[in-house]
Amino acid sequence: MPRRDSRFIRAGIPRPAYGCPFARQPNVLSGEVDRHQKFRINCGAYATQTILRACRADPPSGRDLPMKGKPKTANYRRCEIQSHPPQDENLQNLLSEAIRRVQLPHFREVGIGNSTRHLLTSIQTKEKCLCGELVKYSPGRHVPLVGIQEEGRPWQGTAPPKDSNGIPRNLQEQHLVFAVRENHVAVIQSRELDISNLNDFLLWLIQNAEPSSKRMIALKNVPNATAIEKLKRSNEIRAIELSGHAFRKFREPLPEGHPDRKGNRKYVRRIEVSQWHREILDRLGIGGPILDQMTKDGADPGSLSISIELRYRGRKDGDAQNLLRSLSASVGGIEGLDTTILLGGKSKIQGNELTVAEPIQVHHHDGNMSVDDAMARLAEWLMNTIRNKGVL
Repeated sequence: MPRRDSRFIRAGIPRPAYGCPFARQPNVLSGEVDRHQKFRINCGAYATQTILRACRADPPSGRDLPMKGKPKTANYRRCEIQSHPPQDENLQNLLSEAIRRVQLPHFREVGIGNSTRHLLTSIQTKEKCLCGELVKYSPGRHVPLVGIQEEGRPWQGTAPPKDSNGIPRNLQEQHLVFAVRENHVAVIQSRELDISNLNDFLLWLIQNAEPSSKRMIALKNVPNATAIEKLKRSNEIRAIELSGHAFRKFREPLPEGHPDRKGNRKYVRRIEVSQWHREILDRLGIGGPILDQMTKDGADPGSLSISIELRYRGRKDGDAQNLLRSLSASVGGIEGLDTTILLGGKSKIQGNELTVAEPIQVHHHDGNMSVDDAMARLAEWLMNTIRNKGVL
């Protein structure tokens, strides 16, 4: 009979923690103690415990298999608060107070006929940051299924989602993780649940906690330290070049009873003008005619692209710095938008320098991101960014 983990218990030594050198051996995972470990035990408990103490003591949930790290982009935003009368306050305190005051569950209805919900599922404190997860789901949405029948024919159908106990639940479509330290915010966003959705949700939650207050919040993008240093050396902006898709396509679920929901049609496809195009072209007074003409040609609006080049000449000292921050707040960090700022002396600031973002490794298990690990790593990244003056 092979020796079992009971030897560790009798000797008063904890079993090998997940991640230690011994735990990687197959026979140890099955509970056996090999000759090398026996030798260490016989040498005394002190040596063995020294090895175990250096190992990670928390085992993975579910299976005895390591979680895999995958890169996720951590995005920085700075919260600006406008209140009447003006007050000295920060987002972290406002959010903590709102969570305490507003009754559970914390969800906001959005979309056509309020058919979609944004739900705050978790709030934790890590690295002095207030961290949370926001998820998107549509109540009553079924899960699409596929399979192969005995005769080899494909099978398709739908079924309501249920948990492991057979209790009906809702399908989580997208999620977002954030960390807040005073007015500094870090976000891991998804394609259909982004920073603008988080901004709207936090404003809604804070206003619900104190309906009589006149307060607005904005999570603003800021340029990184590299862009600011380049501008300091040049002190001149000569031109701005912007290019990207003029429209974006997406679909929204139709609620039960909606007149457009017929047969198998459960979604409606929508096309809308990219916000940055609309704002720039409208301010130039040519937004309507250009966008109308582009849609008359019969081409797919989602494939149409616009390039804009603006020449600039500052009149006062500090104009260039103000313009850089304004450009960063309005067009920085937008996916699919290529931005180039031409400076004096043939130098330039590229679009990725108009935002503070960095890939971080987050554990995944069974293909799903570990939310707890994402919060911990996001909070750590945010605090390091603040300490190292990654944001100015």
